[in-house]
Amino acid sequence: DPAHPDHERCKTIAAVLRASTDARGRRPEVVEIPAPTVLEEDGEWVDYSYINHYLCNDGVVLCAFDDPRDEEAAEIFRGLFPERTVTLVDARTIFAGGGGIHCITQQQPKV
Repeated sequence: DPAHPDHERCKTIAAVLRASTDARGRRPEVVEIPAPTVLEEDGEWVDYSYINHYLCNDGVVLCAFDDPRDEEAAEIFRGLFPERTVTLVDARTIFAGGGGIHCITQQQPKV
């Protein structure tokens, strides 16, 4: 979305990735995911993103924001992971705390 504040930054990152190769000389597949349209809540900037998802066994837990693009993002993930169930989870409260679905599912070291 050219109107999104991160548009130019994302274009630059995608170009760098498309020009890159891994250790075997293979180019990565770059899949563009739309940004949510909601940029602020209650006058405060929010940095909602569908990239902060979690892959688990037979599923994908995908952030949702009561945004018009939630289902569009879910369809892209369904195409990327056809063998998994994509579940949208309202992540606004999690993002308000400074993280996302992936952030809160990280491993904890054994004491």
